[in-house]
Amino acid sequence: MKYRFSFTAVGLASVATQEVAALFRESGSWDAVYKRVVRENTLGCRTESALKRIGSELVHRLGALSSEEVDRFVENRLGERNLFAWLAICRYYEMIGDFAVEALHEAYVSGQKTFTHTDYARFVNAKLSLHPELDQVSDQTFAKMRQIIFKMMTEAGFLDGEQNIIPVVMDKDLANFIPKRDFAFFPMFIGGK
Repeated sequence: MKYRFSFTAVGLASVATQEVAALFRESGSWDAVYKRVVRENTLGCRTESALKRIGSELVHRLGALSSEEVDRFVENRLGERNLFAWLAICRYYEMIGDFAVEALHEAYVSGQKTFTHTDYARFVNAKLSLHPELDQVSDQTFAKMRQIIFKMMTEAGFLDGEQNIIPVVMDKDLANFIPKRDFAFFPMFIGGK
């Protein structure tokens, strides 16, 4: 499957994503949610084109979550909103999922204290043979992709402003709720209460 690069439209956007998820609980249809987001400009975008693009990305991301995960996301449990937004992103965008597992996770488990642009470039270079579409990306788009991914990791609480890796503690209730196969998306998973 080819990597999607449309994630550059919007960062983690956990608050907006949660608001869109709440609309799904009302209607049960992602198509209806998208139409409502556009019709009512629930995201508060200045242009219709931005609204359509961002709305579409958020709906697609959320579509990667189960109904139960969407329900829990909407419940607004403190500390979980960013993790659910990250989970949806990793599931929908194969590139970011691969990146979380193969680059960020590996850095954490190997004891690396920081995660830099060099680490990102190493991941992309390692993926070139499997994903030749990466070789077609302009330098400007490559920089934008890197910028958005680092922004998402910072917003999710995985990196600080100095690119230091921040361990994330997931409580037992959430750890029991999220499928074990997805733990690698949370490379800083270290247990919890």
